[in-house]
Amino acid sequence: MRALAALFVCFYHVVQEVPPLPESVNPWVRALVNAVTHDYITVDIFFVLSGFLITALLLRDQRGQHFFYNFYWRRALRILPVFIVSLLLFWHAVPGSGSYLVLCLLLVANFNSRFGIPITSAIWTLCIEEQFYLLWPQALHRCKPKTIAWIAIALTVVSTVLRPLVLKLHGAMNVQYTFYRLDGLGFGSLAGCLYMAPEQLGSSIRRILRVLNSQTLTCVAAAALLLTPIFSNFAYLASLSITLTCYLTFRFIIAVMNGWTSHFIASRALGFIASISYGMYMYHSFVILYVFRHYGPPNMMHPWILGLHTVEIFAVTIAISTASLFLLEKPVQYLRPYVLRRPANTHEALVTQVHPVSG
Repeated sequence: MRALAALFVCFYHVVQEVPPLPESVNPWVRALVNAVTHDYITVDIFFVLSGFLITALLLRDQRGQHFFYNFYWRRALRILPVFIVSLLLFWHAVPGSGSYLVLCLLLVANFNSRFGIPITSAIWTLCIEEQFYLLWPQALHRCKPKTIAWIAIALTVVSTVLRPLVLKLHGAMNVQYTFYRLDGLGFGSLAGCLYMAPEQLGSSIRRILRVLNSQTLTCVAAAALLLTPIFSNFAYLASLSITLTCYLTFRFIIAVMNGWTSHFIASRALGFIASISYGMYMYHSFVILYVFRHYGPPNMMHPWILGLHTVEIFAVTIAISTASLFLLEKPVQYLRPYVLRRPANTHEALVTQVHPVSG
């Protein structure tokens, strides 16, 4: 799922560069653009996956020694190398971005509009996850899995209700703000509690889970998500898309936990893309910027040329991300035995690490 989401995000940002389409453009081309760019769908997949994996890892180590020290060192070794390289690339590629980079370093870049800074980037999703990583271990270390599950449900309900409510009252909202995106992390954390401590959740939470696991509800949600691009003028489209994406990703995780599998999902190709998905997410915007600066803005009136540029963008992004994996990310992981205060599992696969948007 993380691999598919990373590929889609890259394609989304390519198509997002397309100027407004003229009325004469092919209707199928217009439908494709609307379907791909109608809202930030796939980043919520990353939020759910991150919530699940982080909660599962924290519950696994909940009673261990050096709980906080080891958790934050593991996150730092996983996230910081690519993060720092991305900030350097951003500083080089975007003149006058110093103030924005300060917000990135403070992990509040998703609130850039509140500081009057018009620049934005994919780092906003990373900031939301890092804010989650700073606070969530505090709750997990002190609470039982049942309490954690209730908190996760509360986070999910609050964000799901807050988005349309704010939009109704104020007519606009910035969906990059953390409190509007907590349902992804909440759904993921609830799945993590179910995975690690199903017997401790209690009857009330199990009843809620039975409702969420309803086949009928899943089919209705999937159909609604597929139909949302048709209603591009619907005022609550962004809020609805986020809710549906979070819920369906949650259902996917539960299905896998219950034994569902697929040769395609379990393929080596997707496994490899998953292992480089963090790099793909952080680097692809710079590749897109370079390609379209070199060749000019994309033109949907010449779709074959745009297709060739898209293939070039994917190829270069995958190559850079692969180099980053083997030359930067993996070597840094060998520092674990030297910085962690308990025996480290040096064979832990990078693919199981949380992509901070993937993770």
